[in-house]
Amino acid sequence: MSDAERMAIGAILNRNRLYDELGLLPGDFTDADNRKVYTAMAALIESGVTVDITTLYATGKVDASTLTKFEDIPAGNGKHYADMLKEFTKLRRIATLGKSISDLLKSKQESNEILGEIESEVYRIQERKDNEVQHIKAYMFDAINEIEEAYRNHGKLMGVVSGFGDLDDTLSGFQNGDLIIIAARTSIGKTAFALNIAENIAVKGTKCVFFSCEMSPNQICKRLVSSLGGIPHKALVNGNLGDEATFQRMHTASQRMFDSQFYADFTPLIPFQELKAKSRIAVRNGAKIIFVDYLTLIKYGDNKVPRWERTGELIKELKTMARQLNVPVIALSQLNRQAEGQKPTLAELRQSGEIEEHADVIIFLHRERGSSETDMIIAKHRNGGTGEWPLFFDEQTVRFKPGVRTLWPS
Repeated sequence: MSDAERMAIGAILNRNRLYDELGLLPGDFTDADNRKVYTAMAALIESGVTVDITTLYATGKVDASTLTKFEDIPAGNGKHYADMLKEFTKLRRIATLGKSISDLLKSKQESNEILGEIESEVYRIQERKDNEVQHIKAYMFDAINEIEEAYRNHGKLMGVVSGFGDLDDTLSGFQNGDLIIIAARTSIGKTAFALNIAENIAVKGTKCVFFSCEMSPNQICKRLVSSLGGIPHKALVNGNLGDEATFQRMHTASQRMFDSQFYADFTPLIPFQELKAKSRIAVRNGAKIIFVDYLTLIKYGDNKVPRWERTGELIKELKTMARQLNVPVIALSQLNRQAEGQKPTLAELRQSGEIEEHADVIIFLHRERGSSETDMIIAKHRNGGTGEWPLFFDEQTVRFKPGVRTLWPS
């Protein structure tokens, strides 16, 4: 590989613009002298200096005898040699992974956690991620493309559309890489609201994944049919559908779910590594948004550590997962009962570690006991406005609908 490394460096010295085009990293060079030359060369190019043998020697970091190996090398085959180096880097990392698997097998971790770690490393190898910081130009093109697309589609939401107009207008849809928290006290309808959003997304052809750590497949399916068909949930449970028309609506709603892009996992107390591995595979297969119901039912960390501390660390992991997979991740969270009957505030999340700090969007649901009028409160929006909007909760069909507020709070 030393010759391929020498040829790649020589090609860049001959034509500096190949540095960006080839995208090599110091870790791609196994020969210590070659790595030293490439590192010095990269620093000069990144600072805007035209690099050749003379400017490299002037740095004082590489001796003259080493630099003579890179004279008169043509630029034409640079890509060929760079591809060789990248391929050997992958092979080296795979070999390292093979060695680390035996260490993992000796650990006390469960099989799902071990598989999750292996899947994480495979993902990093495939995506050619590296810890080196990059110049902003490496990311600027994607941002410009998004701006141009938004300009061409003026008025069209660019994120994943929830189907709730006020929510979509405020957030411009759920944005890739964002962690969205939907929080409420018990029995207010967190799961129903998340299912309504997932259903809206899935029936319109966008693939979503719903991790239900609490409810069974049967319960979730009945809720979806009730909501989509406008059929009282109780009637689906006891079979008292009443007439042929309702029975037909049930089948029509079921067929719409058959034809939808709704995918689900019902593993109770799912280990986070397993959830992350399944999410990665789903995103590679076209999923555009992930739902997690809900935070404290994900198995994470040592049970001896206080729950609030584990939840705080889990939030960081979910945010990292959202960024790595570049999809919105919506996670449900229970609020404490300390302010029962009052509208929730961000202060009630602070006992759950770092939810307030790391979430990009925090949505509260609030409803007085016995009422159907629900407040949807966007309490945090990292990239935009916040506010409060009315929803109506139809308890019979477990569906939220846009509400009408007769008197807005001052």
